[in-house]
Amino acid sequence: MANLKIPQQEYCPNAQCWEPKYTPEGYVLSAESPQSSSWAAVGCAGLFITAWLGIWCGVSFTMFAIALLQLLRTPAVGNVLMLLFLTPFVAIGVGGLIWVGRLLYQKYRIKAGMLILPTYPLYAGETYRVRYRRPLRNGHTTQTALLSAIWLHYEWVQYYRGTDLETVTHGFSTQTCLERAISRGVKQLEYTIDLTIPPDAKPSIYAPTHNQLRWELQVRCHLPQVVRDTSFFKLRVVNKP
Repeated sequence: MANLKIPQQEYCPNAQCWEPKYTPEGYVLSAESPQSSSWAAVGCAGLFITAWLGIWCGVSFTMFAIALLQLLRTPAVGNVLMLLFLTPFVAIGVGGLIWVGRLLYQKYRIKAGMLILPTYPLYAGETYRVRYRRPLRNGHTTQTALLSAIWLHYEWVQYYRGTDLETVTHGFSTQTCLERAISRGVKQLEYTIDLTIPPDAKPSIYAPTHNQLRWELQVRCHLPQVVRDTSFFKLRVVNKP
């Protein structure tokens, strides 16, 4: 097979491989994301950003308002320079508030993606039809969503060079799935994908965690004004018994 160079942003950085949960629909696996972390880490980061923006905006907005009032009362050069000096700080505060608000809206508006498999693990030499699902927390979509997927097989290695943690990937195969447009007015995004595993495919290896052979499905989701990200699913592939 031809070698495939996988860009750094195109593989899941998490070493652990999660097992799907069996349900009447099939085996359900929740998506991984490079931004995912523990609730404690997310909470601490959120509190820090909120406090930092609160102090930043409180100080900069107050000083900007005072400088603006002074300029209106006394249109002197010094007041104009002070207003120009404070403008970038106010712009940074506004940009930070917009960024945090967008992240919170995204978390509130749509849930993480999930993959529904007909069987598990997957066998070499077979083709499987799987379903990707991403529900909204409430309401319906108001824009057309675009979904696409890539089915990758690659080696993932992590090692230390001195005190720096290095990550190296070496690709074996890739399968690009057809993009699908989902019209507005739905409560959840659904995407059917056919995964083909060659008969001579190497089985997946997820232990040890620093040297892995991965079979990974990446689903890219773009719903305008709501979300634009990639869901990662590391799947277990074995040889037929």
